[in-house]
This record gives sequence, C-alpha cells and structure tokens, in this order.
Amino acid sequence: MSIEDLKKLPLDELSAASVSYLDSGEKADPQSAVFLCQAIAGMGIGWTSPNPCVGSVICSNDGEVLGYGWHRRHGEAHAEKNAIENASTKGNKAKLSGATIYVSLEPCNHQGSQPPCCSLIVEAGIKRVVYVWPDPNRQITENGKPTEFLAAQSVDASMAEPGLRLQLPWLDPFIKSFSLEQRPYICLKAAVDPRFCMGSSTGEPTKITGARSQRFGHFLRQCFDGILVGRKTLLQDRPQLSVRTLENKNLEKRDPAVFVAGSSWCDKSILALNKLASIKSRKVIASCLNKDLLSIDGHGSLIDWISGDSPEELIPLLLKAGKEQGMQSILVEGGSSVQKSMYALGVVDRLFLMTSRRKQAVERPTFFPIKDHKAAKGLQLRALTGFDQELVSDFH
Repeated sequence: MSIEDLKKLPLDELSAASVSYLDSGEKADPQSAVFLCQAIAGMGIGWTSPNPCVGSVICSNDGEVLGYGWHRRHGEAHAEKNAIENASTKGNKAKLSGATIYVSLEPCNHQGSQPPCCSLIVEAGIKRVVYVWPDPNRQITENGKPTEFLAAQSVDASMAEPGLRLQLPWLDPFIKSFSLEQRPYICLKAAVDPRFCMGSSTGEPTKITGARSQRFGHFLRQCFDGILVGRKTLLQDRPQLSVRTLENKNLEKRDPAVFVAGSSWCDKSILALNKLASIKSRKVIASCLNKDLLSIDGHGSLIDWISGDSPEELIPLLLKAGKEQGMQSILVEGGSSVQKSMYALGVVDRLFLMTSRRKQAVERPTFFPIKDHKAAKGLQLRALTGFDQELVSDFH
C-alpha cells in the first residue's frame, strides 16, 4: 500500500494501516513523514485526554524509517519518547544521530508526569525537528519555548507547511478547544436517508445505515470525550452510546461520558438514565429545570444534574459543565431538536453525515435540520467516503 492509497482510506482504518506501512520497510520522504505522524496519532484515541493524541516518526536523511510511536494514554510516555525507544528496539539507536523527527504537535519543553520531550530529542542525537501543529497551550514555557531551547542545543526545529495539516477528529479537538472558553469542541453525527429523514417521531426504532457505518460511528465516539443526546432520543431509541463494534486490536475500547439534554423528566426516563450510568459506571450528566431539581434528585443518584431556569439555557449549561470538567470534545448524536439547537447556538465545529441510498418508510418522519446546516458559516464539505450503499460526508 502506498501513501496515496493510505490517503484514500476511511478515517477509522487510517491509523492502523499507517502503522503497517511504517513496519513495511518502505521509505518516507518529508511530506510522507508529516502525513504519517498525524495518521498514527489516532492510535491513542479515547485514552490521552486531556492530553492530545500525538504521533511521531523518525527518519534518516535518505528517508529510512528508523522508528515511530504515539502517545498511548494520559500519564504515560509521549510520542517522541516512544518513537526513540521504538528505534532502539529495531536496532537503529546509532542511526538517530543526525536524524529528523516528525511530530504531529510541537514537542513539549516542561516537566509534567513525563520528562520534557525536547531534552529526550537532544539526548538521542536527533538534529532536526519538524512539527505539524504549534502547541496551543502557550502557558507552559517554564524551560523556555521549545524551538528556542532546541536551537540553543544546535537542533533545527521548524513547523511543517500549513498545507500539510490534516483535519482529523483525533487532532482537531485539542488544537481548537483552547480558543473555546465556554464549551468543548462540538461535532455532530447523524444518519439520514436521501430525504434527510432521521427516523420516526412515533418512537419506533429506525435503522437507517448498515453495520459498516455503525462501526464508523462507534469509532467517532471513541474519538470524543463525551456524547450528547436529547431526552426523547434516550427514551425512544434506548441507545447504548457505546463503542462496542470498534475494530482495532491495538486499541482498548472506552465508552465516553454521556450528556442528556432535557427539561421535563418522568420516572421512566430517569430509569433509562440510571441504566445508562450503570454500564461500566459511566459518567452521565443531565439537564433539568430548577423547579424540578428537588423532585428528581432522589431518583437519579447515579446522575450529575445541571439545572437552569429556562429550557433555552440548558444545553449551553451542559456544554459549560463539560468544559469545566476538563472535556475537550463532545459528539452530538441527536435528535433533530438538539441538533437544531446546536446550529441556533452557533457551536457546530464539524459534521459527519452518514447517508443511506435507501428511502425509509416511516410514519411521522423526523428530519435532520439541513436548512440550519446550510445557513451555518464556515462548514464546508471536505471529504466523501463510500460504504457500499452508504456515503459519509465530512463537513468542517
């Protein structure tokens, strides 16, 4: 498989296939190495937050891949350290002297739970650093700016051409969440038929897309810190909101936290909430009105309740609560009223729309708010991926 073949793969297959490419013995020119370090960063989805997903590839001057690595889990070794250790494991430690390390994010230069990556790079004898994205967390400069520190150690550090950056769902949340003060990064996901029908308002469960699109949807869930749905969707569809069909033998599955937007609650819907929270002791945060909080509290012991005075302020309060709890990203799955509210609030950063070619025959259909999407500024179609009889459109 070539680099061009990798670029054509669905996002949920890209990271693992890129690791296989790096193990194949093929050489990587500078542009390919920039692509690959971003691609393999996705091997850490679900476990690095609040740290970012980061990938790293080390190449010799003639393009030989000496080692690679990614940040696997929060609190554990960073991508650069893993790449250096991988090179040593492959017997390439001596070749690191004078090599180039490509990193999806600017290397850190501070002591946290791990040592500064800049120091590790210098100690390994690497003489050139190419990073794709500057670190948006500019507050951490206790040992000086990374590029200045590296330059003082005779290591050339530069940022790759911005045109080589990939807008990947495992990179965007960390990069962009620092500019969002009151909310996390927000991505919408919806499955529709050719009329943009999402299902039936009668409460009858409707399966629009097939198993392949479902796996892609579960992959997206793994990429995000939380999932947000409306109370009606929870009660009618009884979704598990899990990543159960995720296929990646090198990645441990992790079900994200759940946010449920609702103002009026009954015993039946609270029971559905508690059932969801009892699965693997997941964090579940739900909204309600202040006037109902006392009557709800005794019935929802597993739920964190966020309350407000009016229905209109409940979703912003949920998003703010997610931000305050350190979540960088939320995947919004429905229903249509919740998605419409997101567009009205102007908080949609990305949309994955999975479209079946089969028209659904349902009573009282509900529709994705396509008019609101088209009116949104800044969201453009960037990629299309075909799954048999279905199509995934990626807007960002």
